[in-house]
Amino acid sequence: MVTFLPKKALKFDLRRGNYSIGSHVRDAACYVCWSFARAYAPEVLASHASELANSLVVISVFDREVNVRRASSAAFQENVGRQVCERFYSKQ
Repeated sequence: MVTFLPKKALKFDLRRGNYSIGSHVRDAACYVCWSFARAYAPEVLASHASELANSLVVISVFDREVNVRRASSAAFQENVGRQVCERFYSKQ
C-alpha cells in the first residue's frame, strides 16, 4: 500500500486547456521515493524494489519537465546506492 501511492503519483497529470498540471505532484512523489531509500532498511523495500525502479526509470527518461526527470534520477541513484543493488534491479 505504501508504494502504491507514490507509484500512482509518479504518473499524475491533469490536462487544463493547452497545458497540463501535475509536475509538482510528480516531483513530490520522486522526493518520497528518494526518502524511502534513506528511511527504510533494504529488507523492508526488497519486495517493491523492482517495481519502484521501473517507475523511476520511466519518469527519468520520458517526463516533460526537466526538474521531475532530475528528481526521479536522483531518487533512482539514491535507491541503488542505499539499497542492495541486486535487489533494486533484476538481471533478466
